[in-house]
Amino acid sequence: MKYVVIPVRGGRWVWELRDAEGDAVCGSTGNFPTRDAALQAIHAVRSLTQKAKIFDPLGNVLEVGAPDSAAPNTPNATPS
Repeated sequence: MKYVVIPVRGGRWVWELRDAEGDAVCGSTGNFPTRDAALQAIHAVRSLTQKAKIFDPLGNVLEVGAPDSAAPNTPNATPS
């Protein structure tokens, strides 16, 4: 995997995260006024996503390797 910083129209910059084949896996949702600003955004994504949990659209925490039939963890559910 590698990050690629790309110049776009108007002197702006975007970034993409690419897999081993060079295909974009994800990228910046906006563009940046300078190359350095794009690099700062990459560093922020790197540091913040290491601790990010994974959720489904209903707010249930998803764990890698957990069976689909497992009871979801619903932290937002109200007790009955």
